[in-house]
Amino acid sequence: LATFLILVFFTLGDSPLDVPPKRIDYQRIVSLAPSITEAIYLLQKESSLVGVTQFCTHPAIAQKKTIVGDVLKPDMERIVSLSPDLVLTTWEINSGLTISKIQELKLPIHTLNLRKSFSDMNRELVALGELLNRKALAQKLVQSAERALGDLTPNKASETAPKIFWQLELKPLFTAGGETFPDEMINKAGGQNIFGKDIQGYRQVNIEAVVQKNPDIIVVSGESRLAAARDFWKNYPSVSAVKNGRIFAMDDHITSSPTPITYVEAV
Repeated sequence: LATFLILVFFTLGDSPLDVPPKRIDYQRIVSLAPSITEAIYLLQKESSLVGVTQFCTHPAIAQKKTIVGDVLKPDMERIVSLSPDLVLTTWEINSGLTISKIQELKLPIHTLNLRKSFSDMNRELVALGELLNRKALAQKLVQSAERALGDLTPNKASETAPKIFWQLELKPLFTAGGETFPDEMINKAGGQNIFGKDIQGYRQVNIEAVVQKNPDIIVVSGESRLAAARDFWKNYPSVSAVKNGRIFAMDDHITSSPTPITYVEAV
């Protein structure tokens, strides 16, 4: 899924929201993004959720809903068969082709904006809550997350903040630059992203640039990638993170497409 997110980020920019469907009490919702599915559960609207993608694995019980394919090429016939009164998509991960196809089928659709920050995420959750008649709960969740993050975030940046390299993929080597969730998470946790000022978004970098910047910590996106990463970085013993054994993994679910709750967990 992290790879899908990288590819979609390259092909999609900021796009306006669709005109929201008329506000009603939706009873047959199809979600085409993991972040949306998780938000629906947070908003306690899961009883109205009838379809999700194969990547909607949080919470795990979501997989008991009808699976309508993946996030890039969902099964349109299966979606239609569910007779949805609302299909929820996002520019964050769904393709423009998918969104256009749903519109062509005359299915009621609402597309959430591309999120790049904690504040974006909170705004979109409240907007979704309003759409699903759960605005008060959404606001309560956002306020709770904001308080929790405030308790965790250092009052000011430190000149001795550890330098972090965020590794998304190994071959080829991808990282997160400025205007990404990982970059903001690093900053709020009191670190400094070694590529935060050099590049924007998710980009491929060369190993020489990483070695030159000499990160104190290497964060690998996904537990399943940790062993391979540690084996790879052994070839560069001069790097501080390698020398001091500071190569760790983060759950790519909570860092690639988080909710306000999982964002705080990541920090």
